[in-house]
Amino acid sequence: MNTTQRHPGVERLTGMLARILHGRAAQVGREELKAAPTGATLSLFVLPEWGWAISRIDVGRKDRIPGSTDRLLLPVRLTWRPGSVVVANQVTKAHFTAAGMGHNNTGTIHLDPGAEEARGSLADGTLDPDEVWGSVATGRRAVRGELDRLIEDGRGAYWEVLSLLEEKVERALHRATSTATQDMGPRAERAKALDDISLETLRSTMVYGDDAQDEPSPVQRLVEKCTSPTAFVRVDPERYVLTAVHRDARQEVRKAIGDPRIGSKIRAVAAELGPVGLDELIAAYRAKYPADRLSVNRALAALSLRPHPNASTFPLATDDFGGDDLQAAS
Repeated sequence: MNTTQRHPGVERLTGMLARILHGRAAQVGREELKAAPTGATLSLFVLPEWGWAISRIDVGRKDRIPGSTDRLLLPVRLTWRPGSVVVANQVTKAHFTAAGMGHNNTGTIHLDPGAEEARGSLADGTLDPDEVWGSVATGRRAVRGELDRLIEDGRGAYWEVLSLLEEKVERALHRATSTATQDMGPRAERAKALDDISLETLRSTMVYGDDAQDEPSPVQRLVEKCTSPTAFVRVDPERYVLTAVHRDARQEVRKAIGDPRIGSKIRAVAAELGPVGLDELIAAYRAKYPADRLSVNRALAALSLRPHPNASTFPLATDDFGGDDLQAAS
């Protein structure tokens, strides 16, 4: 059985996340460095954020290799105590928990400033790190320099993740726009639900935020969720990210065209009833979906939905956006 080949797309994403996590842990290490006794010989240890193993849960085609019975390795999150970046002046214990993809493992390793061999490793296919790990830097100046490098690299990785997800957001917005256009039916009058300029604005806002609002963007919030130790316990990282991106894209497109969250359901009930009055439609909808608390205004907004005023006409055709990311990632 193959035990060495990682899923390439997932490895790219989790590699960036690991650099972010190491950068943030290095900021804590910087404070530890300031508090360390003067004259002490310090060492720096950097521990892995992920182990790679065969999934024990069903991930669909995610870990399948076409034409082979082998399976791709998927990441299992490692959580360390006291942390994944440690400044120490003596042999120190580090406790780890490995959780995800159906795996659950715990253990302890030793961080030894005097270890002369390799800095320690975690072989693919196993979740048991080497018992002894050596330092990546020794001496206050070298430790400070490596901490600063990790911090800067983590900041760079954060922007790389945003850039990677921007590509996914763009495709998700186009797909959501295509779906909204089809949902409008004849009301679309051969025009896309949103024009290209509006889509560009939505993409930028979803990824980098709105200058007028002092709060993180949907994608920035997603990145923070991805750094949680429990984010990928029951789902692979790529699936987790794509599901969130597609959900947020649908929400942003709906907001841009003034479609209520339950707009599709309202139009579906209206199609079932045929030509009836608004009061009868609302009564039927409330009977079917009492928890939605449908109001007159939301019903009117859903039924009067039209493409954005700047939207241009287009030839009716099948999806032009390269297929479904979610399907490809499953």
